Amino acid sequence: MDLTLDEEGAQVTAASSYDSNYPPKNILDGEQSTKWMTTGSFPQEVIVQLATTATISRVKTWSTNAKEVLVEICSGPTPNKWERLFEMSMPQPCEDTVGF
Repeated sequence: MDLTLDEEGAQVTAASSYDSNYPPKNILDGEQSTKWMTTGSFPQEVIVQLATTATISRVKTWSTNAKEVLVEICSGPTPNKWERLFEMSMPQPCEDTVGF
C-alpha cells in the first residue's frame, strides 16, 4: 500500500511554489505523466501529511532538474520537529527508490 497517494488520504499541506497547471497535489496521484512544477528557484519544499501513522521504509521519487533531494519526517501532530531520513544528489532525469 502506498500511503502517500491521495486515494489513501494523503494531503499536501504546504508547498514552496504553486502553478495551477502543475499543482503540488499532483505528487500524490502516483502518475509519472503529471507533476508538480516549481518556480525553478532553490530550495523548494513540499509537506505531505499521511492519513495515518505509519512506519516509512522507502521513498520513491521521479524528478527532472532536481539537484538534491532531502527527506525528513515529523511524527508529531504539528510539523515542527523534523528528523532527517536521507539526502542524496540526483542524476537527470531520475526515478529512484531509497530504502532504509
